[in-house]
Amino acid sequence: MNHRAAADFTFIMAMPIMAGASLLTLVKNAEYLTPDMLPFFIVGFVSAFVVALFVVRFFLKLINKIKLVPFAIYRIILGVILFILFM
Repeated sequence: MNHRAAADFTFIMAMPIMAGASLLTLVKNAEYLTPDMLPFFIVGFVSAFVVALFVVRFFLKLINKIKLVPFAIYRIILGVILFILFM
Protein backbone atom coordinates (compact mmCIF):
# COMPACT_ATOMS: atom_id res chain seq x y z
CA MET A 1 0.00 0.00 0.00
CA ASN A 2 1.40 3.40 -0.93
CA HIS A 3 1.38 6.50 1.27
CA ARG A 4 -1.53 8.12 -0.56
CA ALA A 5 -3.80 5.08 -0.23
CA ALA A 6 -2.92 4.70 3.45
CA ALA A 7 -3.70 8.37 4.12
CA ASP A 8 -7.00 8.17 2.22
CA PHE A 9 -7.98 5.08 4.18
CA THR A 10 -7.06 6.75 7.47
CA PHE A 11 -9.16 9.83 6.76
CA ILE A 12 -12.11 7.71 5.64
CA MET A 13 -11.90 5.60 8.81
CA ALA A 14 -11.70 8.72 11.00
CA MET A 15 -14.89 10.32 9.66
CA PRO A 16 -17.46 8.07 11.42
CA ILE A 17 -15.50 8.25 14.67
CA MET A 18 -15.42 12.05 14.65
CA ALA A 19 -19.08 12.27 13.65
CA GLY A 20 -20.04 9.87 16.44
CA ALA A 21 -18.04 11.79 19.02
CA SER A 22 -19.68 15.05 17.94
CA LEU A 23 -23.14 13.52 18.06
CA LEU A 24 -22.49 12.03 21.50
CA THR A 25 -21.33 15.42 22.79
CA LEU A 26 -24.47 17.09 21.42
CA VAL A 27 -26.71 14.45 23.01
CA LYS A 28 -24.96 14.75 26.38
CA ASN A 29 -25.31 18.55 26.33
CA ALA A 30 -28.81 18.70 24.81
CA GLU A 31 -30.29 20.29 27.94
CA TYR A 32 -28.00 23.31 27.54
CA LEU A 33 -28.80 23.88 23.87
CA THR A 34 -31.38 26.43 22.78
CA PRO A 35 -32.79 27.25 19.34
CA ASP A 36 -30.88 30.55 19.48
CA MET A 37 -27.63 28.58 19.25
CA LEU A 38 -28.50 26.92 15.93
CA PRO A 39 -26.95 29.62 13.70
CA PHE A 40 -23.70 29.37 15.65
CA PHE A 41 -23.64 25.59 15.20
CA ILE A 42 -24.30 25.92 11.47
CA VAL A 43 -21.56 28.51 10.98
CA GLY A 44 -19.15 26.48 13.11
CA PHE A 45 -19.91 23.27 11.24
CA VAL A 46 -19.56 24.81 7.79
CA SER A 47 -16.35 26.68 8.61
CA ALA A 48 -14.80 23.60 10.26
CA PHE A 49 -15.77 21.48 7.25
CA VAL A 50 -14.23 23.91 4.74
CA VAL A 51 -11.01 24.26 6.74
CA ALA A 52 -10.80 20.48 7.14
CA LEU A 53 -11.11 20.01 3.37
CA PHE A 54 -8.20 22.36 2.74
CA VAL A 55 -6.07 20.78 5.46
CA VAL A 56 -6.71 17.24 4.21
CA ARG A 57 -5.94 18.25 0.63
CA PHE A 58 -2.72 19.96 1.77
CA PHE A 59 -1.72 16.95 3.88
CA LEU A 60 -2.33 14.50 1.03
CA LYS A 61 -0.19 16.61 -1.32
CA LEU A 62 2.50 16.77 1.36
CA ILE A 63 2.47 12.99 1.74
CA ASN A 64 3.08 12.60 -1.99
CA LYS A 65 6.09 14.95 -1.86
CA ILE A 66 7.84 13.88 1.34
CA LYS A 67 7.98 10.84 3.54
CA LEU A 68 6.57 10.88 7.04
CA VAL A 69 9.90 10.21 8.75
CA PRO A 70 10.34 13.82 10.02
CA PHE A 71 6.80 13.75 11.38
CA ALA A 72 7.43 10.39 13.07
CA ILE A 73 10.65 11.66 14.66
CA TYR A 74 8.85 14.78 15.91
CA ARG A 75 6.05 12.67 17.42
CA ILE A 76 8.48 10.31 19.15
CA ILE A 77 10.48 13.19 20.65
CA LEU A 78 7.30 14.96 21.74
CA GLY A 79 5.96 11.75 23.26
CA VAL A 80 9.15 11.17 25.25
CA ILE A 81 9.16 14.77 26.51
CA LEU A 82 5.50 14.62 27.55
CA PHE A 83 6.03 11.23 29.19
CA ILE A 84 8.91 12.63 31.24
CA LEU A 85 6.99 15.80 32.17
CA PHE A 86 3.82 14.04 33.27
CA MET A 87 5.34 10.93 34.81
